[in-house]
Amino acid sequence: MEILVVGAGLSGSLAAFFLREALPDAKVHVWDGARGVGGRLATARFGDDELRANMGAQELHYTEDGGAGEIAARALLEAGVASREGPGVLFPAGDSNAVCRRLVEAAELRFGTRVKEVRAADGGFVAAAFGGAPRRFDGVVFAGSVAELATTHGSIDALVRPFRGDLRTVRYTRQACAALAFGRSVRRHFGGGARTLRGAGAVERLVLQENDAVVVAVSTTAYGASITGLRATHRPTPKDLAVKEQVLKAMTEAAATSLGGEAPVASKLNYWKFSRCVCGLDRQFLELCPGFCVVGDYFAGGSTLGGCAASARAAVAALARALAVPSPPPAPRRRRRVLVCGAGATGALVSRGCREFADVEVWEGARGCGGRMSTTRWAPDGGDEIRANVGAQLLHAASPEAVSLLKDAGAAGEGGVFEPPALGAASVVKRLLGGVACRFSTRLGELAPRAGGWLATPRGGAAAEVFDAVVLAMPPSDALRVRGVPRLDFPLKWRSCFALSLWWADSTAAAAFADALHGRSSRDVARARRQKNAAGVAVTIHSTPEFWGRFARTNAGGGRGGGAQAGGGRSSGKGVAGGGREAVQRALRLAAEALAGPCPAPDHVKLLNWRTGQVCECDGALSHDLGGGLFLCGDWAAGASSFEACVRSARAAAAAVRGRFEDGEVEPPKRKKQRRRRGRKGGRGT
Repeated sequence: MEILVVGAGLSGSLAAFFLREALPDAKVHVWDGARGVGGRLATARFGDDELRANMGAQELHYTEDGGAGEIAARALLEAGVASREGPGVLFPAGDSNAVCRRLVEAAELRFGTRVKEVRAADGGFVAAAFGGAPRRFDGVVFAGSVAELATTHGSIDALVRPFRGDLRTVRYTRQACAALAFGRSVRRHFGGGARTLRGAGAVERLVLQENDAVVVAVSTTAYGASITGLRATHRPTPKDLAVKEQVLKAMTEAAATSLGGEAPVASKLNYWKFSRCVCGLDRQFLELCPGFCVVGDYFAGGSTLGGCAASARAAVAALARALAVPSPPPAPRRRRRVLVCGAGATGALVSRGCREFADVEVWEGARGCGGRMSTTRWAPDGGDEIRANVGAQLLHAASPEAVSLLKDAGAAGEGGVFEPPALGAASVVKRLLGGVACRFSTRLGELAPRAGGWLATPRGGAAAEVFDAVVLAMPPSDALRVRGVPRLDFPLKWRSCFALSLWWADSTAAAAFADALHGRSSRDVARARRQKNAAGVAVTIHSTPEFWGRFARTNAGGGRGGGAQAGGGRSSGKGVAGGGREAVQRALRLAAEALAGPCPAPDHVKLLNWRTGQVCECDGALSHDLGGGLFLCGDWAAGASSFEACVRSARAAAAAVRGRFEDGEVEPPKRKKQRRRRGRKGGRGT
């Protein structure tokens, strides 16, 4: 059995995806007149093909109701071609047309193939393309636009005639998308981890692409409707080019208003005559005859992932019935949702363990992953990035599982001690988080019991979400800052330290000092290591707990970090004029010079205050079940601040979550309001 899907946009790709489920023995063919998949999920290359931008839909929306949209979203998340940015919202992970490539990966593809006619013949259908020989198919799913449906001839003319009146009522907005290349400096205009920015004038919004160097400006629908004389074509006429230049100029000037007047170094424009359906048909698909169905975003679901998926799945079910094939099985029961708070090593390992049986989402208050395995990058103007591991300098592992994870991530070592990979210690955590939906710059503010789970509310006014289980992969002192977390009664003490990182763009000026300091220690310096970099030099110096004790209360403000830093960098906290963090930096640099000689003036400096550096006392439990599907874990629970301890604690927490789900739904306990108690033996840590 052979099935033809006409159109390789989102609707056609979803039809191919659901055909694989409903008709596993059928051979699915996808024909499209363009040069590749995507349709309005197009990805453009420009600037000598080095820059890429998503020139169509910037996000995909669906409803979390267990329907066709959620089934498709889950497949895209598992394939790693999209990331979940909120309830019912996916962002393409990289090229947006990779979404369609994933959906049609099992089909036979033909591009540059525009269908001229489709006619009924011999109990099936014969399709002919311009410049190609006719070919017979058992069924057809037409996923082209309304205009393409009206201009395809053959038996389809008579079949479409009863619906022409309805099809004439379909209306779309018109919009232009301009890709503007600036360089990574444009990231500063987008607050925190945000990727969208409100536009002005002709621009509705600005979307920062995943490469952090290109911004896509999406026009307002009003401006898109005002564009005349511009055709959406791959072979533009001189008139098209003149109009295109005017539109690109207007959108570039409007974008500059929101981007501090910056001018792009390269640009590219796409014009969508059929952008978003605003008036569609009140049905999910058209069945022109048994075995011939029409799908698209102009049906009841609209121009969304959920709408296209519902249309495609309903049409595939009708096609299967017409071909005497049982309908696809009902949608599987909704998978449980697990929230992991903390994107350090333990949080990443918990996510890795839980995604086998649940949909996992990670919230992290910082701008990236790593936690106490953080890596900071700095680059001189026009130079290569220089990395410094500001947290863990060496990674300790003993079990085969932990050793295997480190080696797979590129760490090298023996005897249980490993050097972080060349990309930094944070790259280990990033690898462990692969395929998991992460929300950075998102800090948990409150937890409230809900039937069988928890309502999690982020700080800053973002929408609350319901999860079946919540894992707090963080120190207890951080967990107690979340409203709704019960008081913790177990002993916990920490060794705190300062971490001072120094960068030099010129390796010849600092190499001797860095090499002399590497691996040394003293009364004030616990450890000092030079980082591996292809260019430049970076050194990180960790203080001893005694040094931290002398300076923490009187000189250095903030928590993990604080105050202004040399080189223009900033982190959270409060500095003290004439002393404060400057005094800590001076003291640590003097301690380093006592070990390695004069320190050349660094090009960039960063100081972090690790209050929860290494655990030195705990109660020995690998994880803590706080009741109702709320769990607390971390390397501190295993009694040692090491990668091995993270693996052990994460394994225990993931097993506890699985056990809760296997035991069935349990109502979370009703908690009485309790006053939080501060003290050295509480869960706040010292």
